[in-house]
Amino acid sequence: MPGCRSTRNLELHHVRPRSAGGRHTPDNLALLCDGHHAAVHRGVLAIHGTAPDQLVFVRPELVPPNPDSSHVGPRA
Repeated sequence: MPGCRSTRNLELHHVRPRSAGGRHTPDNLALLCDGHHAAVHRGVLAIHGTAPDQLVFVRPELVPPNPDSSHVGPRA
């Protein structure tokens, strides 16, 4: 997450969920702190693109619905 300075409690997040065909490969993984990872799964933050340098982080209300993000919780 741009601007996040956390160096502890880091977790891997699949940009395209494995349940939707996402692979466990570096181009589909983002390293997030546990707070930002939880925000993605709550639907407060969305991540799209390809790692490592083509990821886009946005608030979901600014993004059209994405069928690949069905694992993300309801929008706040």
